[in-house]
Amino acid sequence: MKNFSRAISLILTVVLLLGISLLPVGAAEAACNLTLENKKVIAGQDVTVDVMLDAPVSVISFGVDDIVYDSELMTLTSVEWLVEDATISAWDEEAGKGAIAFAENTEISGAVLRLTFKTTVVKVHNDAMVSVVPVAKVDVDGVDNALDVSVNGGLLNLLAPSKLIGDVDGNLEVNGDDYVYLLYNTLFGDELYPTEKDCDYNEDGVVSDDDAVYLMKHQLFPEDYPLNDGEMSGSVSDKDEDGFGEWIPF
Repeated sequence: MKNFSRAISLILTVVLLLGISLLPVGAAEAACNLTLENKKVIAGQDVTVDVMLDAPVSVISFGVDDIVYDSELMTLTSVEWLVEDATISAWDEEAGKGAIAFAENTEISGAVLRLTFKTTVVKVHNDAMVSVVPVAKVDVDGVDNALDVSVNGGLLNLLAPSKLIGDVDGNLEVNGDDYVYLLYNTLFGDELYPTEKDCDYNEDGVVSDDDAVYLMKHQLFPEDYPLNDGEMSGSVSDKDEDGFGEWIPF
């Protein structure tokens, strides 16, 4: 018995001295890389941000404990797991966290999570960071071991729209002041109340006080009184060399 104990002690000593891991190669020390997309978006529109995992080993589970973003510039509207073969796939909207898990260690490198945000209309261009707090684990002999995960946060370039349909007075807000301003424009003309907008909101071919009334109704009942094709104009081109895109106002 003493010889057995001494043998075990000797083996452990050698393991410690040589730095040999008793875990599968790369299991407990492996560093996973998590990257969030960089994007340009017209402020006020929806944008999706994919979360991509580069894991050198298979995992038994992957989760997100928190999503970090500027709530003044965007609102999180939905979260979608992109891994289809997970045994468990859950997201607690109230707690702001969720996880996927598997029956055994599984390779899941690639896009794992999609975040959708509604961005806030801004008058000048803004940059907003998006990040997450991840948790990745690997099963080693029936024990879940945490993996180190480095995170590269995403950057959203929020571009001020060139036009906001219904924003007659040009302050990048649509409110009661706009239909009053449009009414003044129809009464006193462009010299006193200028506007560069296309204000034929009821699409009858002329700009009149009827359009001011229509704009007021839109603010009260937007679904019943829509404004043309949408709320803002401008587009973002296909990605250019910097990986973002070029802002193209109409």
